[in-house]
Amino acid sequence: MEKATIIIQQGKNCSFARLQFENGVTMPVSGWEKPDLALSGRECEAERLNGPVVRIVLDGKVVFEQKAQIATSTPPRPSGGHNSNQRDNDRGSGQGQPKNQPPSTDYVGAPYNFIPLNKIVVPGEELLDFARYQPDRYTGYLDCTLKTLTPLYIRDTLNKDELERKLESNKNPNFFGPGGRLRIPGSSLRGMVRNLVEITSWSKFQNYDDRKILFYRGLADTSSLQAEYKKNMSFEITKGEKPRYNFKAGYIHKSGIKYYIIPASVIDGKTCNPVMKDPKKTLPEFSYYEQDNGYLVVSGNMFNKKHNWLINMPDYEATLIELREEDIENYQSDVNRYTAKIKDERGQSIPDGQRYDGDLFRMLRVSGEKNLVPCFYVQWIDSQGQKSVSFGHTGYFRLAYKKTIGEHITQHPKVECDIAEMIFGKVGEFATRVFFEDALLEEEKGDECLEETSPKILSGPKPTTFQHYLDPDDSDAKIPRHWNDSTLIRGYKMYWHRKNPNWREKQIVRDTQHTIIKPVKEETKFTFRIRFENLTTIELGALLFALQLREGCCHKLGMGKPLGLGSVEITTKLIISNREERYQSLFSDESWVLAEEVQDTSSFKKEFEKYILEKIQEERQGAKDLWETPRLQELRAMLDWKNVKQEKWLDRTRYMELKHSVNQNEFKARRVLPQPTKIVQ
Repeated sequence: MEKATIIIQQGKNCSFARLQFENGVTMPVSGWEKPDLALSGRECEAERLNGPVVRIVLDGKVVFEQKAQIATSTPPRPSGGHNSNQRDNDRGSGQGQPKNQPPSTDYVGAPYNFIPLNKIVVPGEELLDFARYQPDRYTGYLDCTLKTLTPLYIRDTLNKDELERKLESNKNPNFFGPGGRLRIPGSSLRGMVRNLVEITSWSKFQNYDDRKILFYRGLADTSSLQAEYKKNMSFEITKGEKPRYNFKAGYIHKSGIKYYIIPASVIDGKTCNPVMKDPKKTLPEFSYYEQDNGYLVVSGNMFNKKHNWLINMPDYEATLIELREEDIENYQSDVNRYTAKIKDERGQSIPDGQRYDGDLFRMLRVSGEKNLVPCFYVQWIDSQGQKSVSFGHTGYFRLAYKKTIGEHITQHPKVECDIAEMIFGKVGEFATRVFFEDALLEEEKGDECLEETSPKILSGPKPTTFQHYLDPDDSDAKIPRHWNDSTLIRGYKMYWHRKNPNWREKQIVRDTQHTIIKPVKEETKFTFRIRFENLTTIELGALLFALQLREGCCHKLGMGKPLGLGSVEITTKLIISNREERYQSLFSDESWVLAEEVQDTSSFKKEFEKYILEKIQEERQGAKDLWETPRLQELRAMLDWKNVKQEKWLDRTRYMELKHSVNQNEFKARRVLPQPTKIVQ
């Protein structure tokens, strides 16, 4: 069940019912005849089946039910921030929570966890000339076999006919197989291995947007975020005292290629005032109306909402506030901001000029000659001393954090080139020295793939869940810190191995939230080759260390990792090529001389471990084995395949829920996600 607000509109001859869910999405309720207008604005719980709403529960009573569809559906499930169907099935899978034993009320967990950032960056060795083979370095290849331990899926590309039909790439359910031959692309294998080389070689943490700023609204938060939000948005008030606000009101305006905020006129020390709702001007979506004394801003028909906002007329004598490109980019990149509603409850397209969706820049484009859209804003100074503006379409809008993601990532000392860069290349400077070929089926039988199916719905990463993504308080690991605090990100995000029999829906679902895939079965084998040139002993050892994991550990690859897909086991054989011998006796005895030799890998890995341990004295904490260092103990815990046999493992690594059947809102307390080694204990 999902939390939503009932919206009922009166037409000429009948009433129409819709639901507005917590993420802002609205959906019509088909088949609800004569809905009671008195229910409009009430908070309820809703169940959806393959997309449409099939049941609505209000105050514990069913007020709407699609009986024909409910008959074939599963019992009501607790709702969640991700996919509640998946989590409910996890608990009933035999490895989840027993029916008669309620889950722990202080549950905190996820299908993912983090490998801590390294404070020290270990430098790579000297980079030599690429034009010739170096006698003291190694050239050759690794022959690898990959066995799937759970189903594996990598989406296929589109063929010429599909491209001409402008088919969307995510509509192709087939496993990757150009030319009709199933394969794992070398790029996927390369990305997986590079990530592990970065972690295990103490290289730089890369591939993130260091300028990105996240947004938040913390009015009802139980952590320190609530005080942070109120500090920036409103003064503390005492009982009986009228609210005083830090945010101001104004109007977004465009002049030439620049955007400005025109401040609203100040009357009695205020640029805006809350006003009682007008039932005649309360649409279910965001809207605004020009009046004689200003603009009335209606944020929507939310549950228990009593006020809207009246913004004073523009003050054209006031100094305009120019919006920086960074402020505009940050606003537009806020993935959780309300998105445009392009169809009405009957499925009819809404003309662009009639949409009121909270996107200030879109509304400005259709504002016509007035070239004005009412807004609310807060001015602040960022960590670089620059004047910044956060703005939104309602009073208590989503506020920008003052720190960027990059300010939560510090590694020292600064190293020009680390080991991962030396092996895999550095953009704009030098090329890679390792080359990953596609992995092909070891034996083609024709039945390697499962039937087409719909996996459970997965949503994207939620970095706003800062109690998972940021290091907690140094003095108390149970106290979370948010994105305005001076703290570090948790590190490299990785997914647990999960042998989950209920990763897919019971039938194919064709809607906008589901996809259709055709993964290869478990116990399927692929073979591939990794060629390398001029690697040092340390660099070859780093590559082997990332491929030949500690006993019992396995890799993760492909799509659907949180559901349990993509666990694979890799074995390797090292072949070294003696280039001098090869070219001196290439046609000896009228035969082709390859001068290749299979070699043991242990000496290379030992030299690599020795090199890293010597460079990380501050972080090794006395460890004599690289796998026993604190960071790699966490990695080992994440990659250990034996975890899937632990008691209640699926339930211990499920997504948290907004409305758990026993725990209620598991996110509310902002419990800090424990480190991997704490989860597996």
